[in-house]
Amino acid sequence: MYYYDIYVCFNDNYVSVYNWDSSLVERILKLRVVRVEDIKVYLEYDLSIDCKDEIVLLSDTINAIVVDIKDKRIVGISSLKLSDEDEVCKLASILPITSINLEIKKHKDLKYKNSCDNTKKKIFESSVQNGSDDYIKYLYNYVFNKNSSNIGVMKKKLLKDIDTNFGESYLNLYKIIYK
Repeated sequence: MYYYDIYVCFNDNYVSVYNWDSSLVERILKLRVVRVEDIKVYLEYDLSIDCKDEIVLLSDTINAIVVDIKDKRIVGISSLKLSDEDEVCKLASILPITSINLEIKKHKDLKYKNSCDNTKKKIFESSVQNGSDDYIKYLYNYVFNKNSSNIGVMKKKLLKDIDTNFGESYLNLYKIIYK
């Protein structure tokens, strides 16, 4: 499966779309979409990867990145605009998981260590704003250990808490809900 007309900004380490150097942004007209188990390993490690030389979209159906593979190494990695990432994740959700042979070389020092966590934070914010009443009640009960019947108040408190206290409890909840 392919995704068409996408903007990328390759760096040797992951950089959030909000921190792109505009002089490095390029447009690619067609990229192959590959579903993987988890993209975290591609972000956090230097890898030896058993793939041909190509630029490819990788998605775990929650996040998506573009990697430039040359000589069995990832030489460039790019985040995506949120709208593109959402579309790629939808496409990936109907694909089978592809097993890619990887060998971990070393751990990377990420310039923006919280980039993945920021994505998860945005997912929670969006899910609170657009989620069903039952979903909001579940989150509210999990986070505050309280019940309420006022969805508007629950949304407001959850959004404020996500903004100010996003941390380990939300990351654990993310694993429960989305993985």
